[in-house]
Amino acid sequence: MSSYLVGFLLSILVTMLPIFLMASHKGIYVSIEGIVVVLGGTVAIALSSYPFKRVKLLMVCLLQVVRREVDDCRAIAAEVIAVAKATRGERALLQDQIAAVKHPFLKDGLQLIIDRQEEMLEQILLDRIDTKKHMDEKMISMVRNLAKFPPALGLLATVISLITVLEGMGAGSLEMASLGPAMAVGLVGTLYGIVIANLVLSPVAENLSIKSALDVQNRRIAFVGLLLIAQKKSPLTVQEMVNSQMSPADRVDILGVERRDNEVAAA
Repeated sequence: MSSYLVGFLLSILVTMLPIFLMASHKGIYVSIEGIVVVLGGTVAIALSSYPFKRVKLLMVCLLQVVRREVDDCRAIAAEVIAVAKATRGERALLQDQIAAVKHPFLKDGLQLIIDRQEEMLEQILLDRIDTKKHMDEKMISMVRNLAKFPPALGLLATVISLITVLEGMGAGSLEMASLGPAMAVGLVGTLYGIVIANLVLSPVAENLSIKSALDVQNRRIAFVGLLLIAQKKSPLTVQEMVNSQMSPADRVDILGVERRDNEVAAA
């Protein structure tokens, strides 16, 4: 379970708990009109502000936040070192290894080496990293922009409700005893807007931002390894250079260098 999903469920609990403890009539917090105005208005603003293709892509990105978090820098480093150890940059051996590679960026890079694109390899890989980063930034900016609108839409739902209440008072069809509950229903729309903006969309944007940064880090680890594999550097060189891209706690030792060094020191 991802941390976002845990945090989202916890935020819902924190929001609902005061309702159950304080409200005598809990049904007053359910407003179909407020849901329609806030959610429907947010979707309408997204469609009117961005191309339909990007809105569809946003829906796919939103699913990423509920996936289990995998900071796979160690996994991709291990893959790079394993490929270097098994092939030492030889194209025939790379062709045999590429099917087992899991990370798509690493697989694409190995295919470029197999296709003899060494001269342009560095530029191609850097361009692909920058393109992915730019796409992520556009999605994150889109979510952050949409987070600005639910509070205003909630206020709109409240204003619509209060206009109806005041109209009922003027016509004499609304008794004073019903005035308080009627106005309370009007404020529910504002509550919905605050919750959607601050407990849903803003955390989603931050989650996507962090995952994008981790993805860029992983791609740079693969980038360093791919350049060294293309140059047919030794697996030990690949391992040390890949480890230099990570914190000491995340470094991997596929070749058993650390263990051998410890044995030599003990001897």
